[in-house]
Amino acid sequence: MTAKQYLRQLRRLDLTIKAKLVQLDELRSLALKITPSPDPAGGGRKTNADRICGIVAKLIDLERDIDKAIDRLIDLKKEAAEMIDGLDDDLLRLVLTHRYINGRTWCEVAYELGCTPQWAHKLHARALTEFEQKYGAVLTVDRS
Repeated sequence: MTAKQYLRQLRRLDLTIKAKLVQLDELRSLALKITPSPDPAGGGRKTNADRICGIVAKLIDLERDIDKAIDRLIDLKKEAAEMIDGLDDDLLRLVLTHRYINGRTWCEVAYELGCTPQWAHKLHARALTEFEQKYGAVLTVDRS
């Protein structure tokens, strides 16, 4: 795994969590809109409680998935931040921290560093090279 692939995990996991949170909100919204419907067996109407129980179970499962993903993101950010902090150059540490730990756009990274986005990209390339040189052996370990 390259340094860039390793650090991009943070953004992908963050986006996954955000997508699951949207799903959770939508499921909660649906649960509030449940109305009685005829029982296909002809035995009358299903109660709202029966239908709500099924949705509540799905909500609980999704919340557990989100909690696990958040725990993983926290652990991964901590590990990545410690590795980034181990780099020698302050400027390179800042580029990687703003981009991957703080999730900033390239324009925001450049603004924080007081440079152009093009220069931020060049610093980023240097930072990734230094990161890989320092932690290459660690990056090859399977983290599944």
